[in-house]
Amino acid sequence: RISFDHPELSMSFSSTIKMKKDSIFWANGKKLGLEAGRMLVNQDSAFVIDRLNNDYIVEGLDYMERHNLPPGFNVLQQFVMGNPMVAMNAGFQVEKTPSGFHVFGKYEDMDIDYYFEKKSLVLEKVVIAQKEKKKKLELFLGEYAMLDDKVNFPYLRDIKMRDGNEITTVQVK
Repeated sequence: RISFDHPELSMSFSSTIKMKKDSIFWANGKKLGLEAGRMLVNQDSAFVIDRLNNDYIVEGLDYMERHNLPPGFNVLQQFVMGNPMVAMNAGFQVEKTPSGFHVFGKYEDMDIDYYFEKKSLVLEKVVIAQKEKKKKLELFLGEYAMLDDKVNFPYLRDIKMRDGNEITTVQVK
């Protein structure tokens, strides 16, 4: 279940998400049992079908960044899996907190903060800020459970995106 709240649009819908590692990401959205839209993303392109407005879009992956979605296929894949979205480099620092570990640093024009839970080292929170562009993404992850007995997967996500004074929130359950 996905709830989306933006100054111009609020809605809730169910979704099915499928992904093949390093290859393809597919998602659809349904409202009242009817498919409202579908998205397919591969390494270099994004394809969107908007059934409500009888429209479609075929774009390069910069389409995702222009619509405040994770830029690039690898970042999208890491986002879906609940992993750090940007690789930590030698410039990142680590500090111990009462509840776990805080890893922070800079990547290009972004300040990045990762918060990991103490016992299991799962990612609990991500904050990515572009101060000069007045953009900020906050991602809270929870309800981890094993997926296919291989991966500890977060089934709950609360996302808050700020672009200037505009705030968009998304909840995924």
